[in-house]
Amino acid sequence: KEEYLSRVGDKDESGYMTREGMFRKNSKDGGHYHSNWLSMIYPRLFLARNLLREDGVIFVSIDDNEIYNLKMIMNELFGEENWLGTFVWVNEGNIDNQSRIKCNHEYILAYARNEELFLPPPIIDPNIPKTSKLFKEYIENTIVKNGPANPVTDVTLPIGFPANFERGIIEQKENFWPKSNKTVIINDYKVQNEVTVSSGWSSLNIFKEFLSTGFQTVKDTKGQETTFYISDTGAICNKKKRLENQSHVLTILQKMGSVQDAHNKLAEIGIEFDYPKPVELIKYLVEIGSNDDSIILDFFAGACPHAEAILELNSVKKGNRKFICVQIAEICDEKSASFNAGFKTISEIGKERIRRVIKKIKADKQSKLDVDGATGKQDLGF
Repeated sequence: KEEYLSRVGDKDESGYMTREGMFRKNSKDGGHYHSNWLSMIYPRLFLARNLLREDGVIFVSIDDNEIYNLKMIMNELFGEENWLGTFVWVNEGNIDNQSRIKCNHEYILAYARNEELFLPPPIIDPNIPKTSKLFKEYIENTIVKNGPANPVTDVTLPIGFPANFERGIIEQKENFWPKSNKTVIINDYKVQNEVTVSSGWSSLNIFKEFLSTGFQTVKDTKGQETTFYISDTGAICNKKKRLENQSHVLTILQKMGSVQDAHNKLAEIGIEFDYPKPVELIKYLVEIGSNDDSIILDFFAGACPHAEAILELNSVKKGNRKFICVQIAEICDEKSASFNAGFKTISEIGKERIRRVIKKIKADKQSKLDVDGATGKQDLGF
């Protein structure tokens, strides 16, 4: 290996790594393509785990070239039991190319330091339509659930048990769950005769608690206020009041920007950079894996999209997240637009981007102050 490194110019006559060797791109033409990548990423991920808080989360973005190797490394370092999910980011960029199969996605692996400490993220996928039941104040479902884990149990519905219709009767049925021992009479939205119903139940304990307290609101294991009623079909249903911070995260990440979108947005503040990550994608991931006071570290910072994402989140949601960007002083390609714009290294691009984003946020805030007299201070230090 020493002879090879010397021959290709990665080490000098004294055996020290040359600048070319330090910044050499890992090429598929080389004989150690996957091995080189594994040797590079392994110690960084090992360190990342040690840096994480006990309730911390790590997201690792990757394409098809190393996804399988990365999954094995993450399972080894973080433990397979701490795997939270594999996101597929649909990169809605230019797919008008000559490839036999057009690839328009990348992966993002998510692991927790300790999966048991990872709480449901208080965020709903932005692609969920506003007409979805997720945005309704109450959740209503039948609690009839038959199976080995839910043996058939008799439950007596006292007089006065709530119904969701004003008056009528529910005939006794033998081929319908729950089965009842007599016809149910409903008047003024209440059961008028004591009835025994039989079925397997999904929420038996709090259902019995509801009955024993005289139909007072009870709370489920998530703390949701819950009541029960009988429907016009004879089904027993629960009605839960949704918690304020709903959690509904999907693994397919759609309409969260593309490389082209990110490139155009950077151009608006006078920054040129190849293959930038979209800020909207980073903001969504940050909201999944952090709270208002978290510190977010990115040690492949590039042009620092995660710094911009956090500055914007703090600005809009009055948070106090902090960021740490780590980027090696990699030399910009002399043929690149970044180099022609005066940036000698990638880290210089990131620093200047942060400065310009802060300047833009301050200008926007001042404009809002001028229009409607809004107030509110935000730490925009860098």
